[in-house]
Amino acid sequence: MRVNTYVLDKTYEASADLSAYQWKFVKPTTGVAGGPQARIALCEAGIGWILQNKPAAIGRGGVIRILGFSELVVDGTSGGGIVPGNHIKPTTGGVGIVASAGDTYSAIAWEASTASGDRIEVLCERGVLHS
Repeated sequence: MRVNTYVLDKTYEASADLSAYQWKFVKPTTGVAGGPQARIALCEAGIGWILQNKPAAIGRGGVIRILGFSELVVDGTSGGGIVPGNHIKPTTGGVGIVASAGDTYSAIAWEASTASGDRIEVLCERGVLHS
């Protein structure tokens, strides 16, 4: 049984319609018109945060998970599958895949997956995977 855990979320304006990217990786992008705050956009490489909701237009509030556990859409068919403890990085469409040595990662798998489009529990943590 899953129980509520402590998390840190923050809300930023969406830079586009991100309604199809809930539970996928996003990243900061150019700032809000008239202010210094960043907007969020789809993340397909590098460091990402996980979008928790479905902002359907530019300027709508997109909630990102910074710390704690979250669900994440993954592709468990790449790299022989995902097992708990794998470091996960963003790829095409903001989907998570297993990171390799030298890659930056944005989450750690808490559940396994061998299918494309699975949604698994992950721990949001960022870094560089060393060999």
